[in-house]
Amino acid sequence: VMDPKKIASNYLSTWFLVDLLGTLPFEHLISAQVSSRKSLKLAKYFKIPKLLRISRVMKYVRNHQYVYDFSKVLILIFTLMHIGACVWVMLLDPCNELKANYSGADVCAQSNVYHMYAEALHISA
Repeated sequence: VMDPKKIASNYLSTWFLVDLLGTLPFEHLISAQVSSRKSLKLAKYFKIPKLLRISRVMKYVRNHQYVYDFSKVLILIFTLMHIGACVWVMLLDPCNELKANYSGADVCAQSNVYHMYAEALHISA
């Protein structure tokens, strides 16, 4: 289905109400009106729409396990590369003014942070 009107109509007739109820801050609304013990109990019931949404996502994941596995591997690779880059920056310590590693260049300026991270990420890869 590629027609935006059909997609919107289907969403409005199925999951819109669940998403709307899931985004309302019921905890704050309830706690202002009833005691704390009752408000906690009522707040749990209003989280049911969120659980329904999660169950739908889990059903999709079960049907497309290969996509889930591939995304886990990618997330792991990028996380390890990020940690490696952070370790390189920590070891090089370019912001220490006592070291003259970078010939007086203002490496830690806000405009240079991206270049410093990109270089460390490249080294860690």
